[in-house]
Amino acid sequence: MLDFKKVFYLLSFGCLFAMDKGLYADDCIKALKNPLSSEWQSPEFKKKCSLASKVATWMVLREGKQGTFNDYVQFIRSNPQWPWEHKLRRNAEDKMDGSESLEILRAFYKESSPKSFPAAEIFVNKLASAGYREEAVRWVRRVWAEIEGSPEEQKKFYTKYHKTLRNQDHEARLVLLIKAENFKAAEKVAACMQGERRNQVERWLNILINKKDMPDFSKVKFGHHDDWVVLQYVKQLRRKYDTRAEQILIRYPQYTKSLPDLWWKERSVLSRRALENNDYQLAYKVVKDHQLHPGGDFAEAEFFLGWVALRFLNQPKTALRHFQALHDHVKSPISLAKANYWLGRAYEQIGHHKHAQQKFVEASRYKTTYYGQIAQRKLMTEKGGAALKKIHVKDANRHHFESKEFVRAARLFVNAGMPKEALSFLHLLAKRAKSDLDRFLAIQLTHAIAKEYVVDIVREVTPHVETAYMEAYPKLPNRFDYQGVDPDFVHAVIRRESGFNPSLVSGKDAQGLMQVMPDTCKRLSSKYNFKYDPVKLLNDAQYNVKVGSIFLKRLLDNYNGSYVMTLAAYNAGPKPVQEWVQYFGDPRTDNVDAIDWVEKISYRETREYVQRVLEAYVVYKYYRK
Repeated sequence: MLDFKKVFYLLSFGCLFAMDKGLYADDCIKALKNPLSSEWQSPEFKKKCSLASKVATWMVLREGKQGTFNDYVQFIRSNPQWPWEHKLRRNAEDKMDGSESLEILRAFYKESSPKSFPAAEIFVNKLASAGYREEAVRWVRRVWAEIEGSPEEQKKFYTKYHKTLRNQDHEARLVLLIKAENFKAAEKVAACMQGERRNQVERWLNILINKKDMPDFSKVKFGHHDDWVVLQYVKQLRRKYDTRAEQILIRYPQYTKSLPDLWWKERSVLSRRALENNDYQLAYKVVKDHQLHPGGDFAEAEFFLGWVALRFLNQPKTALRHFQALHDHVKSPISLAKANYWLGRAYEQIGHHKHAQQKFVEASRYKTTYYGQIAQRKLMTEKGGAALKKIHVKDANRHHFESKEFVRAARLFVNAGMPKEALSFLHLLAKRAKSDLDRFLAIQLTHAIAKEYVVDIVREVTPHVETAYMEAYPKLPNRFDYQGVDPDFVHAVIRRESGFNPSLVSGKDAQGLMQVMPDTCKRLSSKYNFKYDPVKLLNDAQYNVKVGSIFLKRLLDNYNGSYVMTLAAYNAGPKPVQEWVQYFGDPRTDNVDAIDWVEKISYRETREYVQRVLEAYVVYKYYRK
């Protein structure tokens, strides 16, 4: 039977096949379906299907069942940008047997340190045997602080190199183990320490492990390096809902400077807890000295501080400072729209209406984002809409893109009926794209050959450019039954839930396009009189969408048509929504600001879920019109 899909690609990109005529030949595709066969390594096959041979080799090495250490080194050296390099390196270490030359090992560890104690031991022994003792000592101390390993591996490595390790090296390892809450291994390390410091650390570990009677923080003497102990102390208090956790964060900032990223989880949870209790001063104080560097958590912290200061502490000038810091350190359209919108709100409250208008206009330019759309409504410019663009690409640009090895590898996998394998290459195409055009082409390629993964690629691109492309918003065929729910709303939910991947199963067993839980399906089937079929839930997209739409309809009815509450419940469950109404009020009423209510949602995942679905809903509605 004629494969029309294959013919389409051959006709569309014929110029490329002049460069690799055998790329999609049946023999080339067979290599991907059975990569373990030695047939694909023959000179004749490599000449005919060079890329397929390389891809088959990559698949074999990624699995780690075949190949020598030198095979891995040679492949990584020849293909330094290929997917799963960390896995290839780890597999390579498993193949080490001590026969490797020091020259090869040094080159191998130039870009990345050892990932296992056995591999580190081989490398260190080679260095020491060759007379590079100081370098060997440096590596011993480094891997002791970087590799967790098993209890047996830790014991063996320590026994062999204990004379090299100092208290400060054990201290560094303790941070690693305490971060992983591997207290048993930490106890063993503490026993290796010398002097009074050993006794001090052992006392603290005993407290953290037993978790019963936490001593009064103010009566305990902490050392200069005890920030990791304080972090775990606060974490235990936070888990017990002990209010001493908040007070330690506020009163003892000297202990939170060195591990700001780890401290952020505690600050985030405790500040949200303070919001639930309407203690806005406490919420602000807990986050204020976050010490974070620009990045994801920095943006969240600065927004939170600005929002609390503006909306609940009546400090618009303070809010302005935080929103400006947010604006100056973010690049994604979602974050820029958010920063500009709230800068506008702060200027508006101060009375600087001209500046406020400018910021609202800047926010409104990001028409596919949540806050960009809110700014549009505020400016009453919704007619501009969230219009999607059709990009026209010049032949030369498309030819250049299609000639890339990762593009050809992705197409090869799809033609072999293995689109999931293509995803690794598509991800890296999007992630490493240097221009907006290449980002769009990565999205377009995925939409054309593996539509079920296009939203995954969109998410990779979103931090860099607003993806107002038609290809970024997939649509289902008209035959689907949405049970009376607005189809655009269902599309927006599917886009966030599964990215239109009908075979997706989450770690919690949510399944299919709308990520329906089997138990939810079973309950709904008895109430709404349809047949419960767990197999169809994953294998029949129409069945999945019907069940998911029934659940959405039920939630919409329960919440009197509130999209905000419906989405929060679809993501987090009805019980948390009920609690948030008790804490923050009912967003359906006039005296509760729905924008603030969404920002008050205690779970970051749910806050972002509601915003991403609502912004996509606006796009789909405009798209349909």
